[in-house]
Amino acid sequence: MTEYNVVSDRPNRAFLVEPSNHEYLSKRIDIWHNKTSQCSFDSLPEPIQLYIFSMLDSWNLLKVCEVCRTWERLGSDEVLWRKKLSRDVKKWNVLGNSFNPDTMLNMSYKEVYMSCCPSLKRQKLPLMHQITKALRSLAYMINKKVPKLAMFGPGLESKGTKLVRNLLQDRTNLFEFISLFPGRFEGVGGGIRLNLNPYSLEFDLITLYTTNQNERETRSATERALQNRLFANQEQTKLQKAIKDLCKTLDGLIYVVDAHCTDEDLLCGLPELLALSNEILIPSQMPLLVLLCSKAGNIQHRSSIDVIRLLQLSKLTRPWQKYKKSLTLGHQC
Repeated sequence: MTEYNVVSDRPNRAFLVEPSNHEYLSKRIDIWHNKTSQCSFDSLPEPIQLYIFSMLDSWNLLKVCEVCRTWERLGSDEVLWRKKLSRDVKKWNVLGNSFNPDTMLNMSYKEVYMSCCPSLKRQKLPLMHQITKALRSLAYMINKKVPKLAMFGPGLESKGTKLVRNLLQDRTNLFEFISLFPGRFEGVGGGIRLNLNPYSLEFDLITLYTTNQNERETRSATERALQNRLFANQEQTKLQKAIKDLCKTLDGLIYVVDAHCTDEDLLCGLPELLALSNEILIPSQMPLLVLLCSKAGNIQHRSSIDVIRLLQLSKLTRPWQKYKKSLTLGHQC
């Protein structure tokens, strides 16, 4: 955002504002006031008021809208909220099918922002309501005694995340290791049983790798796509029978993306995502979590909204959520 410049200051009488690149300041503005009088906010030209409002964070801007009708009109300016939305959406860690800016076409920018911003939703909801909502989101999986989740995707095999190892070595005690279990479908479907604290929720986590460990560490994203053992054909249009049988027993899908991969690498994994989330194989109400992982402290990674658009998640009919997480890595091999 470009700041305006005070060109001259005639003692206690006037100041002038130069034109700038800011949308609210398109011409030179001359503001006068007497020596003995104070220049109140309401006496400022509307472009200056909008510029001041644009420097407020979203929470305070919403509070300003409650002061009076004039401030509510200014604080609901479409240009103001469009700029905030386009800037802040790239910082949000959580987006989903029910709160995705790209699908809210009939709402104002202010309404879209309020519906999608994670921090606003946390501040607006009391603590118990947040806890109840979180538990309700797990209700689909809790219906079964031990829900079964399948984790797959290029981020699962990335050297930069080592996701499964970090789950097992988690120092926050969020995930507690319980046991291992073998595969049921021609060796496919084995994994680990974990307990999610503090909910005391046990679940089976199955990891679907595209090949063995030695090959995973040396392949590029393109080679991974061409040599994917989850598929029965090289065209990546038909899954292996064992994978199909496994999908019919699942309660949820977790697709993992490395936040530092290129657009080309991300698109190489798209056939895998579409194939395993096919509604013919699994119920349309089964949830999909897209996990965007990066190393803790590394700020050079893509935004959540970029991943949603590249993977075309808005076109999916099943419930999905995109969650971005930085990993604090333990000892590496």
